[in-house]
Amino acid sequence: MVFFALYRGLPSPLLGSMVENSVLFSSYGFARRLLTKPGDDPEKIPFSYKLVCGSFSGACVATVLTPVELIKCRMQTVNQDAIKYKNSWECLVRTVKAGGVTSLFHGHVGTLCREVPGNAAWFGGYELGVYLLTPKGGSKSEVHPAGLAAAGALGGMSY
Repeated sequence: MVFFALYRGLPSPLLGSMVENSVLFSSYGFARRLLTKPGDDPEKIPFSYKLVCGSFSGACVATVLTPVELIKCRMQTVNQDAIKYKNSWECLVRTVKAGGVTSLFHGHVGTLCREVPGNAAWFGGYELGVYLLTPKGGSKSEVHPAGLAAAGALGGMSY
């Protein structure tokens, strides 16, 4: 029975991952555009700026992830003292009723401590991989899709 408790709360992170990815990549692109001078190519900003963009996206995505992970953890808690919830929605509603909307952000600092450097490393690893695979004088569009996948894998390992 304890094994199946790991699957309780699964709908919350599944829905959250859709929002997480959209926030992650849109905030990275937004930060990159902010740091690009008018008329310059956003792809050619310095590597350090790309790390800053990754950190910014980590801060943005932490705001989405904190409530999602809080609900998931509450749903997966298995002990005698834990409050039992029928589903993720009930857990969300009862959490907000008990402590207000701000109660959904318990653990936000910890999530920030994970996501800000983690996403800087993730995007940094990806951008480094793309840089290493781009032909001299070429552009990212010349990198083979398998190379982009390998750069993404490097980013994932960097996290």
